[in-house]
Amino acid sequence: MTAPLLDVEGLRIGRADGTEIVKDASLAIGDAETVALLGGTGSGKTLTARAILGVLPPGIVRLGGSIRFEGVELTDLDPEELRRLRGTGIAYVPQNAKAALHPLRRIGAQMRTVLRDLELADGDAVGKASLEALASVRIRDPERVLRAYPHELSGGMAQRVAIAVALFGRPRLLIADEPTTGLDATVQAQVMQVIERRAREAGASTLLVTHDLGVVAQHCDRAIIVEDGRVTEQRTVEGLFAGATSAYGRLLVEAANREARHMAETTA
Repeated sequence: MTAPLLDVEGLRIGRADGTEIVKDASLAIGDAETVALLGGTGSGKTLTARAILGVLPPGIVRLGGSIRFEGVELTDLDPEELRRLRGTGIAYVPQNAKAALHPLRRIGAQMRTVLRDLELADGDAVGKASLEALASVRIRDPERVLRAYPHELSGGMAQRVAIAVALFGRPRLLIADEPTTGLDATVQAQVMQVIERRAREAGASTLLVTHDLGVVAQHCDRAIIVEDGRVTEQRTVEGLFAGATSAYGRLLVEAANREARHMAETTA
């Protein structure tokens, strides 16, 4: 049996005093697979994703468990080794891309910094690589965007920039943390299409952190449900809709079914 690309076992995350927030979480992601990490606010889904990246927030620590990526135990790596892994092995698309960008630096300058830090390009090649990256996420006027400051971009445009930057190093795993939150339905669909297409072109797997079952139904192969810091259900998306077994999964499916009935009634 082929080993998974990412294999998390018994992950425990909490405060330095030992108070657990994520409790014995285990999950696996295979090659070229899109998996949703579903959970409500405070469920621990984002902390789980950040632990994989090795970037837990201040005051939060990993209390135990294993995180293996391509067979390598990430918890054994030193900070410099983890830094090199981020961007080339595992990449991250933040929830609020505009807030994650430096407000006083032009987009082009920020993209050049990432390219140089990852040692992917230098000199004249940096500008070309930046333009190609923006064009790859279907930004129509990449030259203008490179000259822009973050506040001059729409939320959807900033999210596309974040996707382009995340995929600079052709990572094997892309972690997208609520990438469509705060965007209208049309822009949500466009952003997810870009993530899906670019990940497929790069041969990458995707871990989508979300609470939106509609997005999951359209774009994911499997769903992993997190409730109160525990993984309570893992199954195909079709299986989830056919018969969720966890409390949160049933609530999500019931809400999605109600919305579908409402839409059918209003368009009849």
